[in-house]
Amino acid sequence: MRAAPSHGQLAIASGRTERRPLPDAFGVLVGNRGLALVDAFGRTADRSARGLKEPTARLDLSITVAEVSDAASAPEERYAPPRLHGMDWPLFDLRLSIGDVALRPVTDADLPAIDAMFPDDDEQDPRWEHFAGLSAQRNRHRLLVQRTWHHRGSWSSSSWCLDLAVEVSGELVGLQALEADDFAKLRTVDSGSWLAVHARGRGTAVAMRTAILGLAFDHLGAVAAISCARVDNAPSLAVSRRLGYVENGVSLSDSPTGVVELQHLRLARESWAAHPVKVTGLDACLAWFGVSD
Repeated sequence: MRAAPSHGQLAIASGRTERRPLPDAFGVLVGNRGLALVDAFGRTADRSARGLKEPTARLDLSITVAEVSDAASAPEERYAPPRLHGMDWPLFDLRLSIGDVALRPVTDADLPAIDAMFPDDDEQDPRWEHFAGLSAQRNRHRLLVQRTWHHRGSWSSSSWCLDLAVEVSGELVGLQALEADDFAKLRTVDSGSWLAVHARGRGTAVAMRTAILGLAFDHLGAVAAISCARVDNAPSLAVSRRLGYVENGVSLSDSPTGVVELQHLRLARESWAAHPVKVTGLDACLAWFGVSD
């Protein structure tokens, strides 16, 4: 027996509906032939047009649609909203680990903590739109969250960006991204990351980059990994060089502080030294990365 729906949800079983009181001004009328808006007193705007009878239930417009049983279901059965994990979004089950550093896809539940520890020295892409009515700080935090949603919503096998929450001994300390365009043909990945200020200087940056390189080279079949950083970003460049990246040219880029030089680096598969990176939950995700199993 599943738990009954929370306040404002609609339980449907064997064709029966139940009324649940709602504090909001409007809800959804559920009748024998469809749906219509109802106000707090049960009145509809277009009941006759939809052919609906008196309202038999109302539910909050913001809730997730629950599963609907067939006629054979037990009348007492209640249905929870469907999960996105597993079959529908297998990436949420992906896990990487090396030593005491673990990486997993960012979920919405992580976003408040990630936002709270987002360091001021992490520069965002200056091409991203800033809302005129928000301060620079609010725009930074909005973009951090919104880009995570964008990466999920725009994911395709030909263009993807995997945002991973980084944990050390179970403590959330930063974010590591792995991305690629046309990976099935080019087999080249890019990466980006940041660490909370209090978590720096412990070797975590090397471990988290090692983890995603292990995924890319040893499990997805990448032939190269690229990266870039401002020429004055010594810590990031040191991580890349420690893992075998070699310099691959310099370019200019705009930034909030003016035009800056970017140092590009590249790591070829032949130069990659395998590390003991544990990867689980990948098989169901291969098609999402453009990889045939």
